[in-house]
Amino acid sequence: MRDRIVLVGAGSALFTRGLLGNLVVNPEYEECTIVLMDVDPEILSLMEHYARRLVGDNGYGLKIEATTDLAQAVDGADFVVCTVAANDSAARLIEIEVPLSCGYHHSWGDTTGPSGVFRALRHIPIFLELAGEMERRCPGAWLLNLTNPMTALCRAVSRESKIKILGFCDGPPYFRRLIEKKVFGLPEGALKTKMVGVDHLVWVLEMYNGRQDLYPQFRTCAEKMGTRFAANRVILDSFGYYPIPSPEHLSEFFSFVLRDRDTMEKYGLKDMDVRWHRQRRKKLLNDLDKEVKSSEPVRPVPLPPEEEITDIIRSIVNDEKREYVASLPNDKVISNLPDYAIVEAPVLLGAAVEQLPTVTIPPQLTGPLHDSIIKDELVVEAVLTGSRELVFQAVLSCPLITSIKQARDITSAMLEALKDYLPVRFV
Repeated sequence: MRDRIVLVGAGSALFTRGLLGNLVVNPEYEECTIVLMDVDPEILSLMEHYARRLVGDNGYGLKIEATTDLAQAVDGADFVVCTVAANDSAARLIEIEVPLSCGYHHSWGDTTGPSGVFRALRHIPIFLELAGEMERRCPGAWLLNLTNPMTALCRAVSRESKIKILGFCDGPPYFRRLIEKKVFGLPEGALKTKMVGVDHLVWVLEMYNGRQDLYPQFRTCAEKMGTRFAANRVILDSFGYYPIPSPEHLSEFFSFVLRDRDTMEKYGLKDMDVRWHRQRRKKLLNDLDKEVKSSEPVRPVPLPPEEEITDIIRSIVNDEKREYVASLPNDKVISNLPDYAIVEAPVLLGAAVEQLPTVTIPPQLTGPLHDSIIKDELVVEAVLTGSRELVFQAVLSCPLITSIKQARDITSAMLEALKDYLPVRFV
């Protein structure tokens, strides 16, 4: 394998460190070129030094490049992996605290709710710029997106560009392994599941061990998942199917779980603590800086197994036709969701995407999926037109909004507070 793999958003230190760890321990990537791209030259320099130390200290053959220039980075690329988080240290706090001041709670805030809306407004123009550069400089490359909000970003690119784009979340593979081990005590790989929905609200429709349907058993012993997943359990009991991923993500689609702090406490949920995540990131960057400056060899720290990006690249290059859960346009993937939607569903991935038989989701599960799809369509259209009213309507469609006034107040306050971070002017 001699592919050119570009990481856009290489300042995402935790993921970049893990991806480099995965690449260097896999001999098949030995002759690849890894391009680190980030607009922050200071963090990019740190990650470049880390990568070069990792490769040099361990005698690996990876070629490392680094640049702040997007066009230079993607020129001739085979794969572009995107983990961008634009101006997050400042904007993310605003996106959580402004809605909270208006009574809207976010337990994570990167997908739905007003925070997810405005995060999309910040990132969609970046993704469209990236897709445009790829069309000019590497039109046959794959764009593998790991940035949230996954569905809105993938929708914008698939609507406005011909670039091949797929999105991947670690939630489905993580929960398949968790249920397999924690609930059923099965060997690795024995549990076969069918998981479909939209990113961060995925329904587990099937669970099998060979020909044995394990869902009836799961419904009687889901408490084995533990109190950490109390919100998942109450949704299972109410809708008949288990939702994933973590309660912090999926609870934001259900007002009865996240309506107020008393309800949140009942399910072990809290408002998103952006400051804690800032401190975590700061510590990681400090630790990496110390490691790079140390005389001790830098050792690989691979990603956890649910982060499948190196497996995904291998499957495409080798035309393996291996099954993954991906976010992709709904071209006969799920029969009772809109064709234009970005859905999350299993596909066979090789040199091309091979869809599995069309799925029909039980009707009681489709309501919050439709609402999220409509919200994403409004957000994308708002960016393309600069319409302030469409931004308001996207906020109005969020699950916990209680009044038109609340939606108007949040929209106005967010547009003002984030005016320095929004690439589009909304009028």
